[in-house]
Amino acid sequence: MPQIERNKTTAAVHFVDPTHSTSKHALVLKVAGLDVYMNHRLLIKQAQFKLYYGDNIWLSGANGSGKTTLVQTIINNKSEFVPDYVQIGYFNQQLTTLDRKQTVLENVTNASTQVDNVIYAVLAGLALNNKLQLRAEQLSGGQLVRLQLAKLLLQTPQLLILDEPTNYLDLETKAALADFLHEYPGAILLISHDQTWAADVTEQQLIIHKQATTFGDD
Repeated sequence: MPQIERNKTTAAVHFVDPTHSTSKHALVLKVAGLDVYMNHRLLIKQAQFKLYYGDNIWLSGANGSGKTTLVQTIINNKSEFVPDYVQIGYFNQQLTTLDRKQTVLENVTNASTQVDNVIYAVLAGLALNNKLQLRAEQLSGGQLVRLQLAKLLLQTPQLLILDEPTNYLDLETKAALADFLHEYPGAILLISHDQTWAADVTEQQLIIHKQATTFGDD
């Protein structure tokens, strides 16, 4: 197994999406006239927006405005909003995509669409280079967060939804994740309270305010 060192600055990583030739510029998400509720309380009225392959949007709003509920509604009703050919990768703090009995390396390689040098670069950038043979159940909470991020990035879904991905990340690892997202070929829908970081990795801001969704400058 190659010995990999974590660089102080992350080298450029070129993700390869096997579907790129057919996905490029394709519509990956369409929300039109969606009312979002939680416990029968209206959070968002008539939400409306689209994402195309390659778009990256920061979904922002006050606590309790409905950001997470909106993305969960999309995921739970995928066929209503996402074309059949689109794969969704969803990151949240529940860490549901990990197999706790598998090693770090097994978790990412068993689902990865990337070549080995990209796999190792992502693991190094997310500070998992010294944990490759540990089972996921042996990792700390912060290491599990980084492992789930690595697994999703290396699966290269056409639509990547990230709900507060920088929690538990130090400054160096946040910078590495930003580098990876800059190179990510698919669409990204990001929820983050870290305004400076979110503005750096996205090109558009979708704001939830007074139960409405509007685009603004990020």
